[in-house]
Amino acid sequence: MLELIEAQGTSIHKFAEISFAAAFSVLRVFIGFTVTYFWVREMVYLVTSGTAHSNGVLYYYLGGAIILSALQIYWFFVIVQAALGGAKSTDARKETLEVTKTKKQ
Repeated sequence: MLELIEAQGTSIHKFAEISFAAAFSVLRVFIGFTVTYFWVREMVYLVTSGTAHSNGVLYYYLGGAIILSALQIYWFFVIVQAALGGAKSTDARKETLEVTKTKKQ
């Protein structure tokens, strides 16, 4: 949103980027992986103890958890790179901003 009002490059914009990266790191990476770890541990227990209602469903959800965790790791690095001023992420945002401005005209 700050990019749309042309606040890119200001101190408030940098603060927003760093704050978002910090919040994502804590909430999605640290807490998310902790919750996922305990959930996976319980699912493995259900499968190994033979008390699971459906092993197929559990394997499906375990696969989904692995895929989503991998996406969280990927987005974590992309967001941190953007917050630290990585060239690749800045170029992509500039292109997005130019497309948005063109659509407004």
